[in-house]
Amino acid sequence: MRGIVSCLSLQPDAPDSPVGNGMLAAGTWTRWVSLYDAEGLGGTVANWSIAGAADDEAQIGGAGVSQVLWSACGRYLFVVERKSRGVLVYDVRVTGRLVGWLEGREAETNQRMSVDTASIGGKSEVWAGGTDGRVRVWRDVGSKEGGAKPDMDWLAHEEGTTVGGLALHSCGSVVATASGMRQEKASVPDTESDSEGESEDESSDDSDDSNEASGTPSETSATCSSQDESPEDNTIKLWSIL
Repeated sequence: MRGIVSCLSLQPDAPDSPVGNGMLAAGTWTRWVSLYDAEGLGGTVANWSIAGAADDEAQIGGAGVSQVLWSACGRYLFVVERKSRGVLVYDVRVTGRLVGWLEGREAETNQRMSVDTASIGGKSEVWAGGTDGRVRVWRDVGSKEGGAKPDMDWLAHEEGTTVGGLALHSCGSVVATASGMRQEKASVPDTESDSEGESEDESSDDSDDSNEASGTPSETSATCSSQDESPEDNTIKLWSIL
C-alpha cells in the first residue's frame, strides 16, 4: 500500500473470539484501504483502492481517506473521505466487497470531518455532520445494498457552518457536535492612504531625501478585510437523543 497513512481503526473483538484478534484498518490519502491481522501485529489480510467504488459505482466523489471506522459487530467497515458526498460501506467477510454507500453527506471540503457510529437494537447507525450546519443519521446500515438516504437530520449549528466534529456517547443517548472552519482573510490595499503617501513623498522630495526613505507605517500599511461572509459559529454542543 502506497501513500501517507491518514487514519487507523481497530476492529472490535467478537464476544467468542480471543482478545486482540481483531483486524487493524488503515486508510491513505491516495485512496487505499488495508487490513492487517492481529491488531496490526500479524500479516496483511488485504488492500484495495476505493477510487473506482466511490467515483464510478457510488458516484459520491472523494479526495483521500480521512477516517475508517467499524460497526459495533465488527462486520462492516465504513470509509470516509474528504471532498465526498457520502460514506462507503464494506463487508469485511468478503474482502473489498462494497455492500452499499450512504448518500447526502455534505462534506465537499478539504477539512477533516469526523463520523461516528453506534449500535441501536443490534443495528448499525452512522452519524455525520455537514458543511451546511446539519447532522444526518443513517439507520440499519448494511441491511440493504446500493445507496441509502439519511433517515433523520436536523440543523445543529448556524446554517452554512461546518460541523467538523461529532461523537456519540457509549450510552447512545447523548451526542456532541463541534462546528468551526478556517476563515480566509484577503489583504486589500488602502488606496486612499497610498495616494496621500505618494503626495507627501513628492512634496518632500526636494527638501529631505532621508524622510522619503523612512516612511511611516500608516503610509505603507494595508487594511485586511474578510471576503468570506459565511457565519462564524465555533461552538461545542451536547444533544440529548430521545
